[in-house]
Amino acid sequence: MEQVKEKKRETKQIDKDESEGVLIVINDDYNTFIHVISCLKTYCGLNDEEAELCTWKIHNEGRSVILQDKKSVLYPMCENLIESGLTAEIEDKEEK
Repeated sequence: MEQVKEKKRETKQIDKDESEGVLIVINDDYNTFIHVISCLKTYCGLNDEEAELCTWKIHNEGRSVILQDKKSVLYPMCENLIESGLTAEIEDKEEK
Protein backbone atom coordinates (compact mmCIF):
# COMPACT_ATOMS: atom_id res chain seq x y z
CA MET A 1 0.00 0.00 0.00
CA GLU A 2 2.89 2.34 0.78
CA GLN A 3 4.31 1.85 -2.74
CA VAL A 4 0.99 2.94 -4.28
CA LYS A 5 0.97 6.14 -2.21
CA GLU A 6 4.58 6.85 -3.18
CA LYS A 7 3.83 6.26 -6.88
CA LYS A 8 0.86 8.66 -6.73
CA ARG A 9 3.02 11.33 -5.08
CA GLU A 10 5.70 10.86 -7.71
CA THR A 11 3.15 11.08 -10.56
CA LYS A 12 1.70 14.32 -9.18
CA GLN A 13 5.18 15.85 -9.02
CA ILE A 14 5.90 14.83 -12.61
CA ASP A 15 2.57 16.23 -13.84
CA LYS A 16 3.43 19.61 -12.32
CA ASP A 17 7.09 19.78 -13.37
CA GLU A 18 7.28 22.99 -15.36
CA SER A 19 11.06 22.95 -15.77
CA GLU A 20 12.46 22.63 -19.28
CA GLY A 21 13.83 19.32 -20.49
CA VAL A 22 14.77 17.46 -23.64
CA LEU A 23 13.41 14.11 -24.80
CA ILE A 24 16.18 11.87 -26.12
CA VAL A 25 15.96 8.55 -27.94
CA ILE A 26 19.00 6.28 -27.84
CA ASN A 27 20.04 3.80 -30.52
CA ASP A 28 19.57 0.08 -30.01
CA ASP A 29 20.18 -3.02 -32.10
CA TYR A 30 16.68 -4.42 -32.30
CA ASN A 31 14.13 -1.75 -33.37
CA THR A 32 13.61 -1.19 -37.07
CA PHE A 33 13.68 2.22 -38.74
CA ILE A 34 10.00 1.84 -39.56
CA HIS A 35 9.11 1.16 -35.91
CA VAL A 36 11.13 4.11 -34.61
CA ILE A 37 9.67 6.47 -37.23
CA SER A 38 6.16 5.26 -36.44
CA CYS A 39 6.64 5.77 -32.68
CA LEU A 40 8.06 9.28 -33.14
CA LYS A 41 5.10 10.24 -35.31
CA THR A 42 2.50 8.62 -33.05
CA TYR A 43 3.74 9.65 -29.61
CA CYS A 44 5.76 12.81 -30.29
CA GLY A 45 3.73 14.40 -33.06
CA LEU A 46 6.57 14.57 -35.56
CA ASN A 47 5.77 14.67 -39.27
CA ASP A 48 7.22 12.12 -41.72
CA GLU A 49 10.33 14.14 -42.54
CA GLU A 50 11.13 15.06 -38.91
CA ALA A 51 10.69 11.48 -37.73
CA GLU A 52 12.90 10.12 -40.50
CA LEU A 53 15.65 12.69 -39.85
CA CYS A 54 15.61 11.96 -36.11
CA THR A 55 15.75 8.22 -36.79
CA TRP A 56 18.79 8.60 -39.05
CA LYS A 57 20.47 10.76 -36.40
CA ILE A 58 19.73 8.14 -33.72
CA HIS A 59 21.25 5.47 -35.97
CA ASN A 60 24.34 7.43 -37.00
CA GLU A 61 25.14 9.34 -33.78
CA GLY A 62 23.79 6.91 -31.20
CA ARG A 63 21.12 9.28 -29.88
CA SER A 64 19.01 12.25 -30.86
CA VAL A 65 17.16 15.04 -29.13
CA ILE A 66 13.57 14.62 -30.26
CA LEU A 67 11.80 17.49 -28.52
CA GLN A 68 12.44 20.27 -26.04
CA ASP A 69 9.54 21.30 -23.81
CA LYS A 70 8.32 21.31 -20.23
CA LYS A 71 9.04 18.02 -18.50
CA SER A 72 5.35 17.61 -17.71
CA VAL A 73 4.72 17.43 -21.47
CA LEU A 74 7.71 15.17 -22.21
CA TYR A 75 7.14 12.50 -19.51
CA PRO A 76 4.05 10.91 -21.11
CA MET A 77 5.80 10.82 -24.50
CA CYS A 78 8.87 9.22 -22.96
CA GLU A 79 6.78 6.59 -21.18
CA ASN A 80 4.96 5.72 -24.42
CA LEU A 81 8.24 5.38 -26.31
CA ILE A 82 9.66 3.11 -23.62
CA GLU A 83 6.49 0.99 -23.57
CA SER A 84 6.91 0.64 -27.35
CA GLY A 85 10.38 -0.82 -26.87
CA LEU A 86 12.52 2.24 -27.55
CA THR A 87 15.25 3.49 -25.24
CA ALA A 88 14.26 7.02 -24.26
CA GLU A 89 15.05 9.44 -21.47
CA ILE A 90 14.51 13.02 -20.38
CA GLU A 91 17.43 15.23 -19.52
CA ASP A 92 17.53 18.73 -18.09
CA LYS A 93 17.75 21.43 -20.72
CA GLU A 94 21.25 22.86 -20.87
CA GLU A 95 21.29 26.57 -20.19
CA LYS A 96 23.45 28.56 -22.58
